[in-house]
Amino acid sequence: MSKQTTSSALARLVLSGSTMASHASPAATSASSSASSPSSSLTPLQQRLMACLKLNDDKVADVFLVGDDGIPVPALRCVLSCTSPVFDRMLYGEFAESSQKCKIPIPGMTQSILQQLVEYCCSDTLNTGVLQKAALAYKNGLISGDFCPPNHVTDSVLLAELGDKYQIPGLEVAVVKYLEEEVMKEDAELSCIIFDLCNPDMTPQVHAAAWKLISQHPQDALLHDQSPTTVMFGCGISCLGPEKLKELFEDVNQIEAPPLFMFQRLLDWYESKQECLPEGYSSQDIDNICRQAAGRIHLASIDPYGLKNIVMKAPFVDQNDILEAFMDQAILAHKFGLDFSQPYMHGDQPRCRHVLVEGAGVERINGVYRQDESPITALIQQQFTKQCPGNNGDGGNNIYLVQGKEDCLWFICDASQYYYHTKTPGVLPSTGWFVVSEGRAPAPTCKFFFYNDDDNNNNDGEDENGRKSDPPMSNVPYFLQN
Repeated sequence: MSKQTTSSALARLVLSGSTMASHASPAATSASSSASSPSSSLTPLQQRLMACLKLNDDKVADVFLVGDDGIPVPALRCVLSCTSPVFDRMLYGEFAESSQKCKIPIPGMTQSILQQLVEYCCSDTLNTGVLQKAALAYKNGLISGDFCPPNHVTDSVLLAELGDKYQIPGLEVAVVKYLEEEVMKEDAELSCIIFDLCNPDMTPQVHAAAWKLISQHPQDALLHDQSPTTVMFGCGISCLGPEKLKELFEDVNQIEAPPLFMFQRLLDWYESKQECLPEGYSSQDIDNICRQAAGRIHLASIDPYGLKNIVMKAPFVDQNDILEAFMDQAILAHKFGLDFSQPYMHGDQPRCRHVLVEGAGVERINGVYRQDESPITALIQQQFTKQCPGNNGDGGNNIYLVQGKEDCLWFICDASQYYYHTKTPGVLPSTGWFVVSEGRAPAPTCKFFFYNDDDNNNNDGEDENGRKSDPPMSNVPYFLQN
């Protein structure tokens, strides 16, 4: 029997956990009791084998894998050969390493990653315990401020790449399962780091998993924050490199998010990269990349307030594109019945917008809200008020329906607390509200309608104190009176 056949047969016995456990040395048996097992499903033989390798016992190991840190990781030729056809050719092929205890350099890797690789070859099981320790260090850093990079993410992606390079069956699948169930499920913003690191040609399943989360849950995955962690290690869209941003926006229509949300995330990326330019890129390069990405967003689907207050102020947007978006919106408005020739379009006859809020679990939220010409703060883009005078008649109990100027999100609140809000920016949604703070289920629905002021009756629409009050229900369209 050839040396290669014997080694492969031995490896199969090891991986299947045969009764050869009785031949394990006492030292190995003792060591196994203190070694951490990658999974409770491992056989005693598999646990003893990995324990021996962890001891760095030259009597057991006959090959060493060495990464960029120079720390050798002990392994067994027969196990590597049985698991990987690439290792098999390296160790037993025509150009096999001549040294009995050779060292195989593996560039771009570290001891931790190579240790994971060896353990997987021994057990067909990913040792998530090591990755979980790195994840815990990362989370503790977020809490304490003593930040550390998310090594559990980078190590996982590199491990999947080793699975591709050395043709190790099942390794990428195991990595994807770990990333989906234990990383991205808890920290969705880390999906952008995974998306940025992985090569779709080498690790297509990892790439697909990251893209799936980004495209289906963009509010969780792409949001950019200003914490020191973001600056140091990147999270959300800010961690993407220029080429990956291009890739993301090539398929922007597949991402389940409003166009304004995606434009705001593009603006986040632009600001982060202008502050710290990627190597090999100039400020003009970043401008051009963002201009191309913005060209893939359907700007006419962004409400006029968003176009005016956010898109127009972005330095990388072609003003002709914004003008075209406004023109498309005007044509569409005219098509659906907005008559620009009517006096109310030119201020001759006031036509006030109102909102009817219904179905809220907090009863005092329900009712008609009148649009205010001047919001109570510069941070508000649009404001609607439901008059609820306080005990002193000072309006201290008023309820407000407001849209923030910076993020274009909508809130229902009073002077001191929030009740409901939206998670997507843009025009006032009829549904899709969420309960927050002092709110109570169910969430409300909202409907716009117009109400014409009667200039011939100075008291119409005012209460006994001269304040504007809710319009009488007789002035509300019949379909809103039900």
